[in-house]
Amino acid sequence: MNKSEVKVISILERVGGFASAQELYQLLQRNGESIGLTTVYRALQSLVSDKIVDQLRRDDGEAIY
Repeated sequence: MNKSEVKVISILERVGGFASAQELYQLLQRNGESIGLTTVYRALQSLVSDKIVDQLRRDDGEAIY
């Protein structure tokens, strides 16, 4: 796992439930993490691909992790 993936997993654990990439990005920014939104999306896709994180869809089609 790379640094970005570790940051994303860390914030997901703190959320304790499902959240969108945008929500995770905002939380990371509030915590002073230097990470871009595109990097959050890439990290999430890698984690989903590696079956570390689950991806679901909200009724509006937005992905949550």
